[in-house]
Amino acid sequence: MIHPKPLALYPHASWHATWDLWSWGASKSSFLFTHYWWLQFGIVVPLVAVYAVGARKQALPVNLIAATSLSLLGLHLLF
Repeated sequence: MIHPKPLALYPHASWHATWDLWSWGASKSSFLFTHYWWLQFGIVVPLVAVYAVGARKQALPVNLIAATSLSLLGLHLLF
């Protein structure tokens, strides 16, 4: 869980999750991007694969699936 403030474990809780993942996520990794970027990338890639499999089952053209997948990955790279 990457969040700028500690999250309550339940509504109006006095206990909060105190993991300091915000500073970890904002720090640069050894591969030019932040840790948070890599975490998001690890989520985006499997979801694009799920989309591609579902789109193939719906008999969508391969070039449309490839264009959509590359667009999503390109947007992730930019932002």
